[in-house]
Amino acid sequence: FNYTPNDPYEVTMQPYLEQVKAPEAWNISIGSVTPVVIAVVDTGSESSHPDLAANIIGGYDLVGADSNNPIPDNNPNVTSANNAHGVHVSGLASAVTNNTIGLASIANNYAQLLIVKAAGDDGSLVAASEGVVYAADHGAKIINCSWGGDADMTLQNAINYAIAKDCLVVVAAGNNHNTNNDFQDPNAAPYPLYPAAYTGVFTVARGNSQDKKSFFSHYGSQISISAPGGDGDSLHDSVIYEELLSTYYPSTYEYEAGTSMAAPLVCSAAALVKAKFPSLTMKQVGEHLKAIADNINSLNPDYVGTLGAGRLNVYRALTEVPNPVTPTPISISELELRALYPNPSVDNVSLDMNLPEPGLVSIILY
Repeated sequence: FNYTPNDPYEVTMQPYLEQVKAPEAWNISIGSVTPVVIAVVDTGSESSHPDLAANIIGGYDLVGADSNNPIPDNNPNVTSANNAHGVHVSGLASAVTNNTIGLASIANNYAQLLIVKAAGDDGSLVAASEGVVYAADHGAKIINCSWGGDADMTLQNAINYAIAKDCLVVVAAGNNHNTNNDFQDPNAAPYPLYPAAYTGVFTVARGNSQDKKSFFSHYGSQISISAPGGDGDSLHDSVIYEELLSTYYPSTYEYEAGTSMAAPLVCSAAALVKAKFPSLTMKQVGEHLKAIADNINSLNPDYVGTLGAGRLNVYRALTEVPNPVTPTPISISELELRALYPNPSVDNVSLDMNLPEPGLVSIILY
């Protein structure tokens, strides 16, 4: 089995694929399986792009043209290059591979794209929570969120909902790594960015072509894994960027850098792992990606323990058999939930229990 995709940009213009060992992974036989659905919750995409069209299975626009007056419609396509962020993300997640044009993607056509436009045509994201829920309700197993901002518990609830439906929610760590916007101080502590700092998400930091933390990337205990995302250096009054090539509007290609680019690479890899090991839950897919990541601590001595499990390695993800941890159900006999009456004068209830052993607990309320 000796497979090399015939996409012309794969060899010379996508070095990040070599970095994560994608070409070696493509030589691992997977067989005929149903493609995994990746939802791109973003500014939209371009369903007619020749390097995306065959892998886009549908989508929805939750906002419409005006982010100040959201009117949902059935057209998740972007309208200009000014809001083409989602088009770029789409190509990194699942550009059509081995089609003699453009790019190859890690998923190698084992991923299909559900486009969820959560922004107005001006690019302003106003329906993030609704987008995550829509994706979970319409067949997505992986949800890419290459954006972030302030805390919003509605979004955390949406993420919880998606996780309960066996989705892996992959989010960008962020590109402003300190608290005071002083890029000259690489030791400044990163401020929290959401959904990257929310519970249950799979947060991706961005490294450069040498596996060092990108100058701008967030870092910290919230990071799950690192992946190539380009780099930039604003020291000495100069800006030198490494960037990732991907699809762009209209039916073109463009270079971009950011954790926004690193996250869909991980989504693409997660889809390939799910295709190879279909019995895994999506949480187990995420844990497997962390377990096989390449340790990059020696290259990042100032960031040990803050760049997740290491740098994504797609070949190891397919060749090392996952060892998923199966939760052990426990029985709790002393549990009492009293009725809420008379309603509405009683508007809260307490739920108390004693666990016989420490561990992760899932509670489902109906």
